[in-house]
Amino acid sequence: MAQQLVDFGVDVVPGQHAGAGRGAHLRQRLRRCGERAPNCRNGGVNVAGREEPARAVVLDEFGGVDATDPGRCDRMLERYLLSRADLPPGRFHAFDLTRDLDEVCRQHESVVGAGCGLALLGVGTNGHVGMNEPGSSRDSLTRRVDLAPATVTASARYFSHDRLPTWGVTMGLSTLRRSREVWILASGPAKAAIMREVVHGPVTESVPESLAARWRSVPPWCRISSGQSDWCLGRRPSTVPVRNPYDARTPRQ
Repeated sequence: MAQQLVDFGVDVVPGQHAGAGRGAHLRQRLRRCGERAPNCRNGGVNVAGREEPARAVVLDEFGGVDATDPGRCDRMLERYLLSRADLPPGRFHAFDLTRDLDEVCRQHESVVGAGCGLALLGVGTNGHVGMNEPGSSRDSLTRRVDLAPATVTASARYFSHDRLPTWGVTMGLSTLRRSREVWILASGPAKAAIMREVVHGPVTESVPESLAARWRSVPPWCRISSGQSDWCLGRRPSTVPVRNPYDARTPRQ
């Protein structure tokens, strides 16, 4: 997966909570990649030598959390992914929540532009994608959001204190839909129920991941191993362009 991540395109959107399940996936893939791929060194990813260097764009971020807190999404991504990739300076785009939030969100949309090459996402037990909680509009853009109680509770494992975040900022569903390819990863029996609902249930804003899972035409596949369910939903590029309202060059749908 790490090799595909390097070879696929110039924009990568690592998803929220990379320190949990996806962090373990990435560490394992990076170790394997370092054993056999020429542009993965010492278990890391070499991207600086590309003709057009890769970018990493943060999907979402916890609000009300100190900028140096190791539980922040950008800090987890730096530990588990970016510390193993020789990403050129200035190619990592995170959220600066000390600034005006409306301006920060507009700037993030501008960075994404017509869409990222690859969006690497997970799934919450309540069906959220990023911090797009149940009820999020399919037309939503990058914005400030209130976290669902289940998300607040789940975030406790990332922090060494009890001052849990109750809000955050996230790319919207429409923002993510502009990506050329979307991967949705979930691992373990705790995600089995929601993944069954995502794959086999109705498409509804009450389960945002059900919208994301049907953005592309490639059917999902599931692998069962070691008594756990490992799901991977892959989607190829859509033939219908999705307009970025902040980019006049993007054709209308």
